[in-house]
Amino acid sequence: LGEVAVTGLTAVGTDRTNPKIFLLNNYQAGDSLFVTHGRQNLKLGGSYDRFQDNGTSESRSRGQLRFRSLADLLRFKVWDLQGATIDSDFDRGNRQSLAGAFIQDDFQVNHRLTLNGGVRYEYVSTPTEVNGKVGNLRNILDDNVTLGDPFFQPLHHTVAPRVGFALDVSGNGKTVVRSGFGVYYDQPLFQVYRLPAYRSLPYVNLGRLTNVTALPVDPAEFKGVDTSTESIQFDFRPTYAMHYNFNVQRELAGMVLSLSYVGSRGVNLIANSDTNTAYPQILSDGREYFPAGSSRRNPNFGQVRTILQGFDSNYNSLTAGVLQRFHRGLQYQLSYTYGKSIDDASGQDRLEFSNGQAYVFDPYNRLLNRGRSDFDTRHTFTANTSYDLPIGESLKGVARQILHGWQLNAIVMMASGVPFTPLVDGDPDRDGSDGNAARPNLLPGVSLIPSGGSTPDFWFNPAAFAPPEVGFRGTAGRNILNGPDFRTLDVGVVKNFRISETCSVQFRTEFFNLFNRANFSMPSNSENGELIYSYTPAAGGKPARFSQAGSVGEIFSTVGDSREIQFALKFVF
Repeated sequence: LGEVAVTGLTAVGTDRTNPKIFLLNNYQAGDSLFVTHGRQNLKLGGSYDRFQDNGTSESRSRGQLRFRSLADLLRFKVWDLQGATIDSDFDRGNRQSLAGAFIQDDFQVNHRLTLNGGVRYEYVSTPTEVNGKVGNLRNILDDNVTLGDPFFQPLHHTVAPRVGFALDVSGNGKTVVRSGFGVYYDQPLFQVYRLPAYRSLPYVNLGRLTNVTALPVDPAEFKGVDTSTESIQFDFRPTYAMHYNFNVQRELAGMVLSLSYVGSRGVNLIANSDTNTAYPQILSDGREYFPAGSSRRNPNFGQVRTILQGFDSNYNSLTAGVLQRFHRGLQYQLSYTYGKSIDDASGQDRLEFSNGQAYVFDPYNRLLNRGRSDFDTRHTFTANTSYDLPIGESLKGVARQILHGWQLNAIVMMASGVPFTPLVDGDPDRDGSDGNAARPNLLPGVSLIPSGGSTPDFWFNPAAFAPPEVGFRGTAGRNILNGPDFRTLDVGVVKNFRISETCSVQFRTEFFNLFNRANFSMPSNSENGELIYSYTPAAGGKPARFSQAGSVGEIFSTVGDSREIQFALKFVF
């Protein structure tokens, strides 16, 4: 059974990207050398990886039947039927190599100051396919897909420096300052180019029918109906992140207090988008407008879902922590983080974040996609404690075995919710793509929170949005809505039975989510997130129209586990 998808309902049948199987052989060689001489601690080494990625990854080989609403399903009013032609080839054998070398020196200037410095070099090869099944639309304006190597051209050589220091401020070990900076590359390996490697013309041909009145449909009807393809940016530049931190630790009255700043900046990050959109008209007020009948910039192709670069991210956080141990077997640790992550795209695949958009809103105006990261969690608090009960220490024999050796443990975690985006199904902006989900207009002065507060049945206020003007981008931003928070308490009771100096038996009873709190997921009435409206273009003499999606603002699932109780018996020797 192929996939049957109804807007507002969970899809049934086989996921459109199944079946698939991947077999990876990863041959590795590496060595490291550590040299300690006087005040220097030198580390150097290298590694080599050879990747053999063999697999089959089918896409819509069983068909994907889509309906705009439940009413359309009951009337069998088909939105479209997508499927792969019977001559599509889904088998690939990709090959690639990665080599790296590093050197780092930790130099103790004196008993109070240590400096760290190092550099890592990496080389990555251009991927190849064992049977030469390589196709890539290297430029969106090319007339045809380019066949043969190179699939794409990465910048082979990357150099990543790292520096840091640790300073004992007073020399007595009670106040320590540390800081570090490093560059880390994310090389274009198989997980980056997998989609275009398995779905490019002419090896995989997808068809799309809109005039379906009955099933089954002869697979031959799909031949030549659609010219969609998938590609990867040909001139691939390095993708990397710069990580930096500064933290202070202070021992005070038996406590260790810490205050840390942690930040990172991602450069040339990777995302996925349909790049074969129409050219907009720029109006006098700066807005983009797509007139009726706007055609894609390359009429030789339909959708061109492209792995592309040029996206950025910024993360900044401040963390405060307390750690204390008492001589009577009690210890606790508290940590609170206030952080914010902003980016233009948080991933390149619809499976990475269930709350994120699968494809970039506008690949040619990426500021429209800038917002909170799909994983942005503003507040995070964690605490843990452990207490060895002071019972039965002076007893002997059976009484000591029963009363002594008890321990209590607890872990608390609380986090604010991650964001999500209001969406409009279809192509109301008329940019030629319904793959890059559209957004509604955000009404000024209207609260996003319902007047009675957010509940699982009514999490946000749909009245804060309105259908966008046809031909224009909606004004609602990415990830402007916030999901439910997360809270849980885990408790453990441990009993240790001492058998001898080297042997003991431990019995544990652990309660996960002790209070059985329902941690709700985000509203989601489609695979792309939360639909506010569906758009139907003008056809058959009927005008274009918007219809409100079903189940707007409703939550249907939870995250994490319900209360669970676990018993464990461990023999320690």
